[in-house]
Amino acid sequence: DFDNIIQANPIQLPDNFFDLPEPVRKTKSKEEKIGTEEYTYTTDDSCFNEQRTETRDKYQSISYHFLELPSADEMAEQWTSGIKLGENSLWEKSAEWITDTFESVLNRYSDTLVGFQKFVGEEFDKQIQFLEKEGEVEIKKWDEILENLEDASVLYEDLKRQTMTKESK
Repeated sequence: DFDNIIQANPIQLPDNFFDLPEPVRKTKSKEEKIGTEEYTYTTDDSCFNEQRTETRDKYQSISYHFLELPSADEMAEQWTSGIKLGENSLWEKSAEWITDTFESVLNRYSDTLVGFQKFVGEEFDKQIQFLEKEGEVEIKKWDEILENLEDASVLYEDLKRQTMTKESK
């Protein structure tokens, strides 16, 4: 039964077991022209109040993400440093997974044992009831045999007395 339970729910590593830290991403911000806007203002010249409109460039800070592909040696070094950074986390996840898996298997095993004990107890109870019932039947048979023996013994004694009394007459 335990084998069936384990086979039905096989032990597996968690999905996030080998998650390593994300690499540091490089970003750069730069002020760039994103369009134009019209700006209206009033001038105060000597005789004329004049409204003027100018077109100005509109700027905004834009963030750029850089994808830098290092050389093969640098990639290997980054990969190794990523593993070193994630090593403690990997050991913690391993310990947690081993502990959780052990507890899960132990609980399944305990449940199986409890089920087996219950099954054996029920079977023993059935056997005891059967033996008690059969025992009562056997006791009744022996009681009947004893009664018949007693009746036969009484009858024998009666016949013996009657035979002796007839012979003596």
